[in-house]
Amino acid sequence: GVALIALAATGCKTEKDPDQPTLLGAPPTTAYLGVEYYYNWGAYGGESILDYSLTNAPSWLALEDTSNKARQGIIMRGVPGLSGGNRGEADLGQTENIEIVTTDGRMAGFQPFDIEVKRNVVTLDGANLKEGESQASEDESEERCAVPEMDAGTYSYELQKFTDEGAPDGTESVTYPTKRAYVKVNLDQPSVTEVKIAFELRSDFDPTACDNPENDPPPEHQDCRYSRANTGTVIIGEDLIALSEELNHPVDKEGNPLEYIEYDMTGDTVTSGVVTLKPGITECYIPFEVVDDLIPEPTEVATMVLTEVRQGIASLGNGSVEVKANISIEDNEPLLSIETVNGGSRDTINTETTREYRAILTGDRKTLFRAKLARIGALTGVAEDETFEIVQKNAQDDYDEIEELVFPLEQDEIIFGVRALAYNNLQDELDDNAAPIGVDVSYQAGRA
Repeated sequence: GVALIALAATGCKTEKDPDQPTLLGAPPTTAYLGVEYYYNWGAYGGESILDYSLTNAPSWLALEDTSNKARQGIIMRGVPGLSGGNRGEADLGQTENIEIVTTDGRMAGFQPFDIEVKRNVVTLDGANLKEGESQASEDESEERCAVPEMDAGTYSYELQKFTDEGAPDGTESVTYPTKRAYVKVNLDQPSVTEVKIAFELRSDFDPTACDNPENDPPPEHQDCRYSRANTGTVIIGEDLIALSEELNHPVDKEGNPLEYIEYDMTGDTVTSGVVTLKPGITECYIPFEVVDDLIPEPTEVATMVLTEVRQGIASLGNGSVEVKANISIEDNEPLLSIETVNGGSRDTINTETTREYRAILTGDRKTLFRAKLARIGALTGVAEDETFEIVQKNAQDDYDEIEELVFPLEQDEIIFGVRALAYNNLQDELDDNAAPIGVDVSYQAGRA
């Protein structure tokens, strides 16, 4: 017979044990009030679908529910100051040893991390401007408010007039063109809510800071309005305004009104308002207007101030009560220079004689220009207060004393004379008298 033999094959088991559940990632260590904090954890390992949990986490931080249970990983998110109870600044500070735990029901893995919550800081960039010239414009961006159009307007006000002695002499209604400009508001991180911030134009101008207080001059006096203390300070309402008139509300480059800026129209002069940064915006603008007047002035400075956050979660500076930035305005009026008829800068005159000089205007202008000349600096070793006078030839070829040099619109050069007066040296002073001549700045201040 035939014998059948069945052979059975045997082998070794080689299946690998599952990996320990493991979390992948390193979340940001800094979060900001009012700003979404987001992190997408990765994970692997375990015998089945992983579950996740947080321990020792701040109230604003949570794991996101997901319907995709097979997904390896989890999203962690929150908004400090808003989510988890709207605790505001109570969420500031550092939380250490937060743990995210993942488990398959039998094995678990975890990863510790820290988060520090900081303020979302608002800062302000100033502006250096020149009268009559447009400010360089920013490029458009999704993170920025619409850039203002640098258009022009007009502004009317009552200009203070003065007598030759500087006393107030009524006012004159004037209308001057304006140029739009702006300062930039920066929010460190994009907020999830609107942030509304109040602003105000300010200046150190003080009409009671007079040069000769012992004479008790009124604030309208030239010695007060244009005193040494007020030199270089903007007069709000004359040199600078937030808005010239309601109909001149700023627009974007397509001509659409800027909805993010509101002005307080309740006063005679507009100097304040509110700027709104929409969610996601980190740069915005506060437009204002620079008055292109006809008054020669030194470079002047005003201040834009962010006074308070009226809506949203943001901080003015690093815990500051207010945020400030300077607005510097360079004058565009013509410059007057004086030289000898041969182009020199120095000369010598004998007493009781007259010599001619040339006054030259440089720069653009739209009207006639007046300049009163005077001695610059103190006299030393001389008994008299005056040692020369300014003169100009008349039709008879004689010299008449004049108060001012007057440049008609089409004339940029004038020949004038200086008549040297006799003077007496003080005792023991035998040096010649030096008398630098220039524009009488104290007289010229505030006069067109």
